[in-house]
This record gives sequence, structure tokens and C-alpha cells, in this order.
Amino acid sequence: MTYPMPAPPGVRAEVDAFLHEVAEAYNTGDYEAYMAAYLPSEETTMVIYEPGDGPVQDRETVVLRGTSRIARFYAEAPMFKPGFDRPTLTYEQLHTDVVGTGTLHTVALAGISGGDTRVPAQAVSSLILVRDGGLLRIAHDHSH
Repeated sequence: MTYPMPAPPGVRAEVDAFLHEVAEAYNTGDYEAYMAAYLPSEETTMVIYEPGDGPVQDRETVVLRGTSRIARFYAEAPMFKPGFDRPTLTYEQLHTDVVGTGTLHTVALAGISGGDTRVPAQAVSSLILVRDGGLLRIAHDHSH
């Protein structure tokens, strides 16, 4: 088998369901369910540098490594704090490729409407998803 290859329709449907669960966790402010989408590993990463933020001053602020660090980031962020004017998040899967056994690369358009005006109206999520105990989990999150 040669990778990458387009994901079959059943896998794309599974990814759609996963993205819906992630959006629902965010929309309801369910921090635990939102964090459950990430692979529990100290090798899991999330890129947090935003293009246009200027030169990288601190390399530790570009990529968060480890689910525990990602969890701290979200715990400190306003989006899961009481009283936050949470916008509504939706995902539109643009494409998913199988990149290895049990490993997918998904690109999705995040639509963000209403709520706090500091949150952009749109973002692109590039996610490496892996199977963990039969569930899809985010191993690498590159969303901007």
C-alpha cells in the first residue's frame, strides 16, 4: 500500500462525526470532553503561533508539546472560563488522507459565529489523527 491515499467514504464519515463531537464539546464549554479529543501523550503537539504575530521571540510559544501542556493552555484560555461569550464552532471537512496504518491527515474549515469578537470568524485546522483504542484522537493540531 502506498501512502498518502484519499480516505474512503466510511473513514471520512467517521472524521465528520469526530469533528462534530469536538465542536459540540467546545460549544457547550465541556473542557473535559474537548481535551478528550487529544491523544494522551507527551508527544502530542499543538501549534499556537499565529501567522502575522511577528518574529518568533520564544520558541516555546510556537508549539506546545504534550497533552498536559495543551490542557494547561486551554485551562488558562478564556474559552472555557465561566461567563465567556462563546461563539458557535462548526467544522467542514475539506479533505482527509490516510497517511499510515491508523493515521489520518485531515484539513477542515472551522466556522466560528457570534460570541466574543476577539475570536476570528474562520480558521483552518490541519490535524493528524490517530486511532487510540478504537477512537480517533488528535496527535498533532495545526490550526490557524
